[in-house]
Amino acid sequence: MANGNEYTGGGYTGGLGSASGAKGGAYKGQAMRGEATDLKASISKANLWSSLGRTLGWGAVMLATGGSVNPITLGILVAASSYGAGKAGKYLAERGDPIEGGHYYKGTATTAETELDTQNLTASIMSGITSGISAKKAQLHESSVAATEWNIANPDNLKTAKDFPVVTKGLDWEGSELHNWFGEGKMRVHGKNLMDYLDEDLAAHVGPINPFAEPMIAGVPTRRSSVYLDPPGST
Repeated sequence: MANGNEYTGGGYTGGLGSASGAKGGAYKGQAMRGEATDLKASISKANLWSSLGRTLGWGAVMLATGGSVNPITLGILVAASSYGAGKAGKYLAERGDPIEGGHYYKGTATTAETELDTQNLTASIMSGITSGISAKKAQLHESSVAATEWNIANPDNLKTAKDFPVVTKGLDWEGSELHNWFGEGKMRVHGKNLMDYLDEDLAAHVGPINPFAEPMIAGVPTRRSSVYLDPPGST
């Protein structure tokens, strides 16, 4: 009987075939492991960037709305902003590292894409619901505090929190943090405060920059006046 290594006139048949098959299987296993590792890394990156995007979207709405915004409006804004920012984060993550399954995991990559999109949607909705509930609780607390203060000052005329409803707005821009910084005339005020601080700090630690400025100072000079910079006789 012939075995796998017996010469039959056509070369070694069984022995060579087994070695070639083993080597091919090893290459295939290595390729599959590499594709699986790359796919896992791409999915993790897209998930992280999507999560960061949702956080930034939520934060932007929180900064752009004040405490009197309608809870329903707030919830809708948070959900929409979180979803859009989450999609943007995933898109940016995939620009340089797309979720591709290679030769062996195309189906897995497609499933992962769908699951990431579904996760972004559900997480954004839950974030909107949570923000709306939190806003409603904060307003109820405000009404309760107002009622308590009233009852302490007017023990003969007690009232409940319902007597002190919070007046809500579609958008409370004036009560937002962004309005405190970028509202009408706010940047000019911040800029003036910054320059005043720098002037005071410069005068306290450095003194007049121009050595000829000392004889020109009569009383208290105007802030940021040219006496600190101009030589005598130039003004």
